[in-house]
Amino acid sequence: HLKKSQKLGYIHKDQSTKSLAKFIVSSQEGAYGMSKSYQNSEIFKTLHASLKTYFQSISATHTFL
Repeated sequence: HLKKSQKLGYIHKDQSTKSLAKFIVSSQEGAYGMSKSYQNSEIFKTLHASLKTYFQSISATHTFL
């Protein structure tokens, strides 16, 4: 989906979709671990807000979220 989004112009061409995928999965896994450890589901809301900001920063259009 990331490559398709890049092809459609939603993600800057200079972004590595492979690195982006690793970043997304690592972020989600980290949030899952922290949420479980701290027994606090708010961590996922924080992750979502942070990822949204990040995606907007790499977006070629800033309108897909």
